[in-house]
Amino acid sequence: MKIETEHTPVQTATHALIDYSFQHVDREEGFIVLVQETSEYDFLQVDFESGCPLELEYQEATEKKLYRCAREVSLEEVRKLFHDYLDQKPNWKTAFPWEEVKASPSFFESTPVKIFFIAIMIAAAILGAWKFWSQCLGMLLD
Repeated sequence: MKIETEHTPVQTATHALIDYSFQHVDREEGFIVLVQETSEYDFLQVDFESGCPLELEYQEATEKKLYRCAREVSLEEVRKLFHDYLDQKPNWKTAFPWEEVKASPSFFESTPVKIFFIAIMIAAAILGAWKFWSQCLGMLLD
């Protein structure tokens, strides 16, 4: 298993390195990720953002679905979870409630929004062409 943080390159994960990472993580905008050797889509990660609760997530390559912890967790709880994940103890997955992270569609993916923007673009093109040609005609007639 590999570990990566915002300040360290990917390296082989150990219990000591997990503890070191949690002691030295940037609590303003840091992250710690444990990645399985077999797939980069198998991981457990925690993100830190100033003023926000810890964001604990995992993904398994077989499902390719991202899950987020459904409750606030403490730094110590997450550190222990990382140890269990490294040891591949089955309780890491049942220690917390998880919910699937659904990708929210972007604003521009909505069909009514697409139609609206297309209509605006067509109207702007017509208006721009009319203005251009009327100026050209005006110059020709002068």
